[in-house]
Amino acid sequence: MPRKANVIAITVGQNIQFRRKKRKLTQEALAEMVGIGQQSLSRMEKGRIAPRIERLQDFAVALGCMAVDFLQETSVEDDEPMSALRAAMKPLSGEHRQKL
Repeated sequence: MPRKANVIAITVGQNIQFRRKKRKLTQEALAEMVGIGQQSLSRMEKGRIAPRIERLQDFAVALGCMAVDFLQETSVEDDEPMSALRAAMKPLSGEHRQKL
């Protein structure tokens, strides 16, 4: 079973890659935007290494999201409006969620 740190690195990497592709950015372009090498970004997207916590903010600015978004598991079908709706509904009770 993978260590928790590895699972986090994989989740972050998948989210970075998903958002990068959604914005039609190459690895080279995104790497330049955040001030790292393309090979480092490739290793991050594959979950081999995790970005430093400070670097998550750089990715968030470049990709138009919040740093915390990289830590949440998402599916390829997931999109930003649905993510925002889920986040807004999260504090509601089950009954209130069902009504909405």
